Amino acid sequence: LFNPPTATFDYMLLEFEAVGGGSTLVEHVLTGLPLTLLAFAGENVTGDTPPIQINVNQLCELDITSTVTPAQIGFASGSATVSVTGGVPPYSYQWNDPFMQTTATMFGVFPGFYTCVVTDSQGCVDEIQVFVPLQMGVDPTRLDIPFCDNPEPYSILAFVKALTVANAVAYQWEFRDLDNNLISEYTRVGGNPWIRLAWVDGLELGETYNVRIRAQVGAEWGVYDVVCAITIKNDIPLTELRPEYTPTNAQGNEYVFCDWAIAFALEGAEAYEWRFDPDTDPTNGNEIHYIRNAPNPSLRLSWVNGLIPGTTYNVAIRAQFGGQFGDFGNVLPLTISLPPPVNVRPQFCNVTLAPNAVVLCQSVCTADFYQWEFVNTETNVVSVANRPNYGILLNWNGISPALSPGNYDVRVRVQQSGVMGPFGQVCNFTIDAGPQVGGGTEQAARSLEVSGFKLFPNPNKGQQFRIQMDGLDNEGHMIHVRVFDSFGKAVAESEFGEMGEFVDREILLPQNLASGLYLVNVFVDGERFATERMIVH
Repeated sequence: LFNPPTATFDYMLLEFEAVGGGSTLVEHVLTGLPLTLLAFAGENVTGDTPPIQINVNQLCELDITSTVTPAQIGFASGSATVSVTGGVPPYSYQWNDPFMQTTATMFGVFPGFYTCVVTDSQGCVDEIQVFVPLQMGVDPTRLDIPFCDNPEPYSILAFVKALTVANAVAYQWEFRDLDNNLISEYTRVGGNPWIRLAWVDGLELGETYNVRIRAQVGAEWGVYDVVCAITIKNDIPLTELRPEYTPTNAQGNEYVFCDWAIAFALEGAEAYEWRFDPDTDPTNGNEIHYIRNAPNPSLRLSWVNGLIPGTTYNVAIRAQFGGQFGDFGNVLPLTISLPPPVNVRPQFCNVTLAPNAVVLCQSVCTADFYQWEFVNTETNVVSVANRPNYGILLNWNGISPALSPGNYDVRVRVQQSGVMGPFGQVCNFTIDAGPQVGGGTEQAARSLEVSGFKLFPNPNKGQQFRIQMDGLDNEGHMIHVRVFDSFGKAVAESEFGEMGEFVDREILLPQNLASGLYLVNVFVDGERFATERMIVH
């Protein structure tokens, strides 16, 4: 009996006769057989090969070992893992924990004794009892091996890692200078042992710090242990305009002063400096610089004084870390359009107006002034007026020559940063010859001041108030509200963005204002929209 020929086991020649239609059983104990099915055949005089059935019985010898992780007091945070040798893989597992887990590792258990039953693929069964102990105290930790005392300096944007502590819910990092002065402590909750150096306040470029770390398990903090040194590179990462913001705005149009430009954000940056250069020489003194002292890489062009419409600027940005600015990044173009044409708002066209009516045109950001042109269609007399905002009184004494009753073709254009834009579409209206509405110029001026604006409740208790504005252009706006007391001191300020023609916003005051008279100034896109007296009682 043999197969394969190299198998080593004892053998015996078995002689028997097969009775036709029947079967013959021959028993013999064989040792050293492989655990695969062997092929045997017997041959009689007829050349037929009857089947022979062989049963191989192996010995059940499983060797099981275990490792455990202690559980924290009050937490089902323990675990146990079994390792098996012997028998025939694969193995199946059955734990007797409350969840009857069926993997080699049992997770999430309280301290105690647990049994795991292991079965191999041949049905051999064995078991092991393990004990999950109670964790006493919190294991020490420190900077992980690759980071501890590494002579290579790290970027301020680099991530570093603590040695992991089982079941930790937080890690606290302590940074001291080489004179042992405490610079900062940074705590990251959630059990994540990684932090980014830029997240830690007070770290400076080019400096070396001694770092200690401790972990929190449950409600218990460990103690600071091993000190590791870490050095931060004396350079700052670069940033630049995002690709969708160069050379045009995010919509693919040339920029207007209301638009935002956005650079790549650098986490941990304290400020961003923008440089606008009308040529390719950043050293000839005609550059315009703007520093936004906030960790925000976006900039509204209306904030930058001196930008000229119709100009393409070469823009570079740099970031500040640890009180120090880095180098400017890639220089990319940004094109500002010429002042747009401005139209009289449609509700004032093809109508008859009172002699002291208020007429409004579209508003633009950072206008030097709006120039109104009135052409009397009967006399062809042209009257002109320059206004600092987008509203005008038809009987305002700044219109030269003064308007008289009749029919007029009206156009408006705007000047920005010394550049005059084109006139908008012609709007025709008629000035009535009847009496003025509202009681004269003084009342008309008041109407212009508060047209489309409400502040309520007024009086109020000095905790909050609401403003409503109407008649704005149907686009994005930046609203700036400032509250002054009777001595001219600013006591509250709020800035927010809104979209559309109508604004309805509650203004919360930082502290209860004392009883008295206050002045509320409201600016829209950098231009004064309304001034209102507010009484607090």
